[in-house]
Amino acid sequence: MFRRAPGCMGVVMAGDDDRRSVTTIWRSAEEHAAFEDSAAYAETVRRIMAEGLLDGMQAITVEPVQLAWAGGAGGMALEIPQEA
Repeated sequence: MFRRAPGCMGVVMAGDDDRRSVTTIWRSAEEHAAFEDSAAYAETVRRIMAEGLLDGMQAITVEPVQLAWAGGAGGMALEIPQEA
C-alpha cells in the first residue's frame, strides 16, 4: 500500500508482541492527507480492525522531518523538501 502511494518516501514498521509503531515519510502534507483519505488506506484499516490487531491506545502524530537517513555506512540520505 505505501509503495504505491504518491508522495510516500519511506516507511518503518517496528515493535514487538505488545507494541507496534509505523512511521512514514511523505514528500508533502497534501500527499499525506490524500493518502489518509484514500480508499486503499480505508480498506487496509478496516481489515486490520477486523483482525483485532489495533487493540489499546492508538495515536497519530504529524511532524515535519528535518533529516532521514538509512543504509548504514555509505547509506542514503533523503532530501526532504521544506515547505515555504
